[in-house]
Amino acid sequence: MASGHQSEAELENHLIRKLQSIGYHYVEIPDVETLNTHFRAVLSERNQERLKGTPLSDREFQAVLNDLIGAKTHYQVAQILRGSVVQPTGKINIKRDDDSSLW
Repeated sequence: MASGHQSEAELENHLIRKLQSIGYHYVEIPDVETLNTHFRAVLSERNQERLKGTPLSDREFQAVLNDLIGAKTHYQVAQILRGSVVQPTGKINIKRDDDSSLW
């Protein structure tokens, strides 16, 4: 007799397929280095116009990570990136090597 419940793996696979069907891409993130590389690529892609063709330097990206993560919880970081009641659109300040800022 079936219990009417699905395993966690079945639920995850169903959710992944659903997200892929609406345009999301599956990304394998096995470690922190891969996570940071992926985040940097997404950050650069979504800010191409503001970066004006000049990619973030290693120092600039490290400053973004330090400012973003600091002593914050995962929840607080998500609020910064996705937005919250206080700030409806996610934004972080990127300080460039030439001391200019991108908001």
